[in-house]
Amino acid sequence: METAETHFITGLANATLLIHLAATSLGLASQYVSDANSPYMETMLKVLLKIPDPLRIYHLVPIGYAKGNFVAPPRRALEEITHYEAYDESKYRVRQAIERFVQTLTLQGAYGTRRAEDHE
Repeated sequence: METAETHFITGLANATLLIHLAATSLGLASQYVSDANSPYMETMLKVLLKIPDPLRIYHLVPIGYAKGNFVAPPRRALEEITHYEAYDESKYRVRQAIERFVQTLTLQGAYGTRRAEDHE
């Protein structure tokens, strides 16, 4: 990929992140739709939204009001992931630790199955 296109794509990624942060700061919910630029989805969106053919769809971020409060995804403690001056090898996680995290705390595991009000 050429440099200009690489900068364009990373700029879009940053803009998408800022859209999520802005929505949250306004009390709104947002969701990244990862398949929006697939040929099939892009064609459907162009027809639905009347987007002219020379334009491309790279990202889709629906924004609105959430049905309820949801538990935030699990995160490692800041101290576990912060490095000062150089990479701290003691914070390196082996493959088994990553797999355990994925299987127990992510959408593939327990996270996402309970809403915030279930924890109160």
